[in-house]
Amino acid sequence: MHVVLGMVNDKDVLSLLELFPKQAQYYFCSPNVPRGLEASQLAQIFTEHGFEGSLHTSVKDALKAAKQNASKEDMIYIGGSTFVVAEII
Repeated sequence: MHVVLGMVNDKDVLSLLELFPKQAQYYFCSPNVPRGLEASQLAQIFTEHGFEGSLHTSVKDALKAAKQNASKEDMIYIGGSTFVVAEII
């Protein structure tokens, strides 16, 4: 599983950690909105709790990396915030 993940800065990220699988590859990004949580902060929180992933400068770059790393059998999840999803659709 590949997870393109970005959130806004008013979310309690720690309370959401249990909702995400640790057996996934994460692509941390920040939605392009004023409330966007910096991707580096999101990555730090997740990696401090045992998640693995990489840091990306935009949602589109994160998705591009996920597509490059995923096989045809893999799933790519895009989310965390509807602002992240909106940048893709």
